[in-house]
Amino acid sequence: MKHKWMRAAAIVMLLIFLPAQALGYSTLKRGMKGNEVLAMQKALQSLGYSIAADGKFGPATETAVKAFQKQYGLKADGLAGNLTLSLLYSLSPNQGQVVNPTAAPTLAPTAVPSGNAVQAMVYTTGGSLNLRASASSSAKVLAQIPYGTWITVYTKGLQWSLASYNGLTGYVMTQYLSFGTAAPTPAPTAVPTAQPNIPSGAVAYVTTSGGSLNLRQTPSSSAKVLLRIPNGAALQLVNRGSSWCAVFYQGTAGYVMASFLRFPESAATALPTLAPTAAPTAAPVVSGQSAVVTTSGGSLNLREYASSSAKVLRTIPNGATITVTARGGTWCSVYYQGTAGCVMTAYLRFSSDPAPAATPTPTPAAPGVSIGSGLVTTSGGSVNLRAQASSGAKVLLAVPNASIVTVHSKGADWSAVTYKGTFGYIMSKYITLMNAGAAEDGNQEEEDPSVYKRTLKKGMSGEDVTWVQNRLSELGYSLVISNLYDDATFSAVKAFQTQNGLEADGLAGQQTFAVLKSENARRADAQPLNYATLRIDDSGDGVRQLQTDLKALGYPVTVNGTYDTDTHNAVVAFQQRNGLVISGIADALTRQVIHGRQGKSYSTPVETLPASEGWMVSPSVSQIKLLHWQNEIKPNVKAGQTFTVLDPNTNLSWKLVFYSLGRHADSQPASWKDTQIMNRSFGSTSWTIHPVYVLLPSGQWTMATMHNRPHLYGSITNNGFGGHLCVHFLRDMDEAKKNDPDYGVNNQVTLRSAWKALTGETVN
Repeated sequence: MKHKWMRAAAIVMLLIFLPAQALGYSTLKRGMKGNEVLAMQKALQSLGYSIAADGKFGPATETAVKAFQKQYGLKADGLAGNLTLSLLYSLSPNQGQVVNPTAAPTLAPTAVPSGNAVQAMVYTTGGSLNLRASASSSAKVLAQIPYGTWITVYTKGLQWSLASYNGLTGYVMTQYLSFGTAAPTPAPTAVPTAQPNIPSGAVAYVTTSGGSLNLRQTPSSSAKVLLRIPNGAALQLVNRGSSWCAVFYQGTAGYVMASFLRFPESAATALPTLAPTAAPTAAPVVSGQSAVVTTSGGSLNLREYASSSAKVLRTIPNGATITVTARGGTWCSVYYQGTAGCVMTAYLRFSSDPAPAATPTPTPAAPGVSIGSGLVTTSGGSVNLRAQASSGAKVLLAVPNASIVTVHSKGADWSAVTYKGTFGYIMSKYITLMNAGAAEDGNQEEEDPSVYKRTLKKGMSGEDVTWVQNRLSELGYSLVISNLYDDATFSAVKAFQTQNGLEADGLAGQQTFAVLKSENARRADAQPLNYATLRIDDSGDGVRQLQTDLKALGYPVTVNGTYDTDTHNAVVAFQQRNGLVISGIADALTRQVIHGRQGKSYSTPVETLPASEGWMVSPSVSQIKLLHWQNEIKPNVKAGQTFTVLDPNTNLSWKLVFYSLGRHADSQPASWKDTQIMNRSFGSTSWTIHPVYVLLPSGQWTMATMHNRPHLYGSITNNGFGGHLCVHFLRDMDEAKKNDPDYGVNNQVTLRSAWKALTGETVN
C-alpha cells in the first residue's frame, strides 16, 4: 500500500511540477530506432532496468517499459507515450539530458520554480546533506544542509530530488529526505501547539502497555498509519505538543500521541541527543533502573535505535553501569555518559534481577559446560589460577601468558576456567575469548540473539539460548534463565510448541523462533488451541469458516469451502500483516488469530520489496545449453541444493531449492523474498507454464519450464508458499507421453518451442 501511494504521488507531482512545454513527447514503440529511443533506454538503465542502450526499441526494451509502467501505476502497454516519458525523465538522474531539448523537462533552473511544493526534512546519520548543482554525486556543492532542516522540494525522484534551501536551488539525494506533511512553509503547519526550544536530536521513548504505537501521517487518530513503533523504542522529536508530537523514527516523519511517550527529562531543554555529539556539561536527570553491561569481555554497542544495523553512537565497556529508561525483551532504551540510545537486553544484568547464588560459578566437580576457549593475555608474565573468585583465595597454579584455557563462564570480574586439568578462577580482564566474535577494533559486535541461526537442543549454550529463555519466561513458561539449554528449557519449549500449534519436539528451530518473536505468541496460561491445520486444496466446513472470517477482515476471498489459490494468498497476506510465520498454511495459531477476529485487516500497510529486487542480466544465448534431465542434470544434483531461476520476459530472478527428484524436479522457493519475486514476475499464482533459464549448482545455464502454483507439501515452512512446484527440464518425448501424458507433455512442447525461438534449433 505504501508503494502504491508513493507511485500515485509521483504521478501527481509530475503533472503539477513539470512545465507545460515538457508534456509533449511523441510516442515510442517497438520497432522504432534513433536518439529518442536511446535516451529512453539510458533513463531506464539509470533506474535499474537491465536493458541495452542501443537506440533500438526491441522486445527487451518493451519489457522494461512495461515493467516501469506497472511499477508506477500506468497502463502497462509497452508504448512509451507522453505520460510515461515525462514520468521517466522526472525520476531518472539523466533527466534533462535527452536528445530532444525542446521536449525534455528542464530540471536545473536558475531561479526557484514556481508553483506548489512539498516539504521534506533532511534525515542523514547526523551530518549535513550536500545541495548540488546537478543530479550527480560529482557535481558542484552549492550548500551543505544541516541534519533536521526542512527544505522545499519541487520534484521528487527515486535517486535525486530538485529542492531549494536558503534561496539556492539544486539537487539532493532522495534517500536522505523524509517527507512528512505538505506545506508552503519550511516547517509543518499541522503540528499542535508545541513547547518551544526542543533541541535538534531530542528524544522520547515509547511507553505503551506492551503493544506498538502508531506513527501517523497527520496529527489525527483517523490519519493514515505510516508504520508501528515497538514499545521502548527511542524517537527523534521534531515538535512536542500536549496531544500530538511530530517525530522521526527510522527515517520516517510523522505524528504520535504524546500520552504514549516518556520524556527522560524534567524540562524540554534537557533532552539527551541521539547524535554522537559531545556530552553536555551538566548531565540531565534521567529516571530508570540501573543495569550492568555483561558481555563476554568486549564492549557493547550503543545504537541509534533498536536494530543491529543501526548506527553505533559509541561503545560501552564490559562492567559499566548504565541507566535503562525502557526495558524490552530484545532491546532496551538506555542512557550512558550523556548519550541516549538502544542496547541489546541479553547483554545487561539488571539491579532488579534476583541476586546470584553465594557460589556464582560452577564447582570444580562439575565444570562441564564450556562457552569456548580463552587466551591468557597478560603483560608478559603469568596470571594466578585461584580456588575461588577472589583475589585473596588460594593460588592453585600460575598460568603463563599466551596459554589456552577452557572457559566455563565469564563474568565482569572473574572467569571460571580449566587449565591442564585444574579448575579455578582467573580475573576476566586477563582472558580473551577466542570464539567470541570480537571485531577487529577490539569491540564486540553483538548479533541479535532473536534471529534464528541454529536449532537449539539440550546441552547447548549461548546468547540465543538466553534469549529463548527470557522470551519463554515473559510468556509465563516455567524455567530458569541459565544460558544452558537444560531439561527445564526443553520442557518449556515443548509446552510453548503445544500451545502454539507447532510440532512439540522440544527443539527450538526456525519456526519456533519465528513464533516466539511474534506478537501473537501464546502464553502458558492461554486456552489450548483446537483448530486443525488447513492448506491448499483442502476443502470442507473448516475452510469455509476460514474464508468467512478472512473476508470479514477485508481479505479478497470467495467463501466456497475450497482452499484455492485466492485463499492461500489471503492467508499469506494475513500472516504477513499479523507477525505470524509466513507459510500460506492455516496452522492452528494462524486460525486462532483469524477466528478471534482480532487480527489486522487487509488494509493494514505492509512493507513490499523494492521494484529493483531480483533484477538480473540475462545470459547470452551462447551461455545456455539445453541439458537432459535424466541423463545430465539429475545425476549431478541432490535434494536440498539451491539453484537460480531467471524469467527472460521480465529479467527477474529468484532462488529455488530442489525438494524431490523424480520424473521432474519438485522444488520450492528458498525464502519468502524469492516467492514474492517469482509471483511478481509471473503476475499471478497459477499452473500456467513459463519458459525460464536455470542456473544449476554447477554454474551451467540451461532452459526449463515451470509454474508457480503451490501444491502438496514442502520442507521450508516460512517461504510464503506452503508446498512445492514443478520444474520441467528436457526429457525424451516418448518417455513423457508414457509416464506423464498430460501436463508433462505440455511442458516438453513448451520447452522445445522456447528453445527453437531462442536458437532456431529443433529438438525431437
